[in-house]
Amino acid sequence: MSEDVWLSVTRAITLLKLTKGRTTDRKLRLFACGRLYTMRHLIVGDATTLLDAVEAAATADELRRIRRNCPEMYWIASDRRLRGRLHHVDSYPCGLAATVTDANARNAARRSLGYGYEWAHQQEAMLAREVFGNPFRPIDFAPWHTDTTVALAKGMYESRDFSAMPILADALQDAGCDNADVLIHCRDASAEHVRGCWVVDGVLGLA
Repeated sequence: MSEDVWLSVTRAITLLKLTKGRTTDRKLRLFACGRLYTMRHLIVGDATTLLDAVEAAATADELRRIRRNCPEMYWIASDRRLRGRLHHVDSYPCGLAATVTDANARNAARRSLGYGYEWAHQQEAMLAREVFGNPFRPIDFAPWHTDTTVALAKGMYESRDFSAMPILADALQDAGCDNADVLIHCRDASAEHVRGCWVVDGVLGLA
């Protein structure tokens, strides 16, 4: 598959297949958490605490421990249909975990994950591009690492408040960045950013 497919496809499962060998387990888990974050209104309890725990987990054992400690969770990732749509699910077995116990909420969660809904597929595809960027065009952010750019990126990553993305664009330009993909991504008012954003990760040197 080609870069043209990456830029045009509207199915996240196709994009995830394209990332095989081009990304990390961390990125895959953050994609899953990002999808859950967009569903946070369906989560019973503290969505942020759940996301923090899943994102910080470094091993499968830690993920399983999270699951054991939250017996009331409904594990979307255990759904056979969903497993068939994602690769490397074992890398983030609870990345799509939601504390959704009400049947109506579960059905809404499934719908929001894209079971037959075009708008949901498109949302997932946009999220994949938000997290993975363009794997066909890797970018070296090292020349633009300054105290300002790193502080801005770190603040957004830790707080999940990405309102400073346009400011980060200005700071990157001041540091010498003239990459259109980077600057447009930062200034796109319609973009929904999540922890794992490819620009923020690039500035922080995270893979």
